[in-house]
Parts: sequence; structure tokens; C-alpha cells
Amino acid sequence: MVDYIEDRATEPCGRTVPATAISALRYFEKVGEVECPMADSALLLSTVSRLEVQLATNSAPTKKAPLYFLSQLISLELFVACVDFPLYYRAFAWYKLVKVWASLRSDDCMGLQPCHLKTVAGGIEFMLERTKTSGPGRRVRWLKGYVSSCATITGNGWLETGLLIWLGVGFAFNRDYFLPEPNEDFSGCRAKPSDWSSTSARSRALFRELRQVKFDGMCWDWDGNLPLVLHPQALLFWTDHSERNVLTSVAALLNVPKSERDFLGRWSPDGSDDYLRTSRQMVRTGASCAGHPRQLCGRWSGLAWGTTAFLSIFGTEA
Repeated sequence: MVDYIEDRATEPCGRTVPATAISALRYFEKVGEVECPMADSALLLSTVSRLEVQLATNSAPTKKAPLYFLSQLISLELFVACVDFPLYYRAFAWYKLVKVWASLRSDDCMGLQPCHLKTVAGGIEFMLERTKTSGPGRRVRWLKGYVSSCATITGNGWLETGLLIWLGVGFAFNRDYFLPEPNEDFSGCRAKPSDWSSTSARSRALFRELRQVKFDGMCWDWDGNLPLVLHPQALLFWTDHSERNVLTSVAALLNVPKSERDFLGRWSPDGSDDYLRTSRQMVRTGASCAGHPRQLCGRWSGLAWGTTAFLSIFGTEA
């Protein structure tokens, strides 16, 4: 076993791989009722500790997911409301916007069931069953989340429009996950969860359909039929991790106090009514502040780190 984890470390592997291998060994020894288990031997544990330090020392710095541009969020809102696009992709654009405004991880959405989506005063409310801190067998089984109706830049009602799609025919079938695979003509869904690679490919396909936007002083609209991202390679710039850090970053730039920003992407573990009411109000306030067009237009450019390099490499506008 020592030779095995040493070999894995020379690949090199991730810092947590040796400890994960020992945890698997410990599980099989327990299930098999091994009389002399070796998973907790001093030799193995010391080897794991040494390799964790070694792998952490040699590992590359953590790569942060780039933020979405303001024009992307505006174009996504317009996309949800535009009946010219396939119904599934409109629903998928709504899914990505909810991830942005609720600061959700992709894994969080695996525990979001459509039957737990409902309209409440001032927005929508949902229940998360499986997250990093909740789920079956954990102290907290369910976490509650919100998206405010103020969570919009265009003011076109994308939240309500997309919710009607997800609760409508072809989308609201019973399942224990949120995002399903599309059917052949993208008019509905198949009863099969969308995996990571398929979702990433679909995100790039969605961004390929987004158009450039304009603000006429009163409202946002499409700026002709010009694509938002002009170079195909530019579609690889963003990942499905990009949504989670948008709202908190914008709120920080707009000087929203940290005590209020902490409610963004945070769900009540104790379920007390006082906390839930406070959380809902803070989410509404933060989203309203972050969604104000004048504030965003003037200050968003300071958030999208890597924008200058991105434009110089791809020669595109987004």
C-alpha cells in the first residue's frame, strides 16, 4: 500500500489522493471485518502526511474561474425571454442565471428538485438537499435558498418566465436532480441527468448563440444579430465555476458590507424563522444593489479580471 501511494504521488496526483486511497482501504477492511487492519498503521499515516506536504509544495497555484462579463448576463436575460430560441436552451440560460444570482455551485444544483421550486413574495424559493454541508446522513438535511425578483439588469422578468418553463410540460417530471438532458429537438427534456462534460459543452453552445446588446437609455435589447463572442476559441475562456463568484464580487465592489454579502450563497442550517426572514431580505437587498444598471455599467469592468488579456488574445468583444 505504501508503494502504491508513493507511485501515485510520482505521477503526480492531487494532494488529497493518498488520503482518499487510505480511506477506501479503511472502508473495505471494516466491511470485510479484517482482524489486523493496516489503514491506521503509523507507517501509512506518516507516509500520507509526508506526501500531502510534498504534493501541496509542488502543486500549481489554484486557478480561479473568470467572471462573466456584464454583457453576458444581459444577453442571457434577453435569451430566456426570446421565443425564437429552443425551449430547452431558454431553460438552460435560466439555470445559469439562477446559479449566478444564488451563488450556487454546479454540485448544489444536483440536489435541487423542480418540485421544490416555488414563487414567494419578492422572488423564488427553493430547497437544496445535497450540498457540501447538507444531505442525507448529515446534521442538516435541507438548505433553503432564494433568488430575488430584483435580481435582474434588464428588468424583463426573466426569473418568472424561466420558472414557468421549468414547471411546465416536458420539464417538470419527477426526478432527484435538476438539470436533465435535452430531447432531440430541444423542445423538452429526457429523463436522464446531464453530466459535467455535457453541461460544459452545452454552455459553450449557449454562449455561441448569445448576441451583442445595447442600452438606449431606457431598456436593454439586442444590438442586431451580431454574436456576443466572435471567436470560437473564446468560448473556452469561461467554465461552469464562473457563476458562483459573480454576485459576491459585484456586491463587494459596490461596497455592500461583508455581514450582508455573507448571506449570498449561504442557506439557513437551523431553519429558524427569524434567520430565514433576515436571509431573504439580505439576498433581496444585495441583488437589488448589484443589479442596478448605472452602478454595474460604471464599475463592472473592474471585476472581470483577465478581460484585457482575453481581448488581446482573441481580438473579440464580449
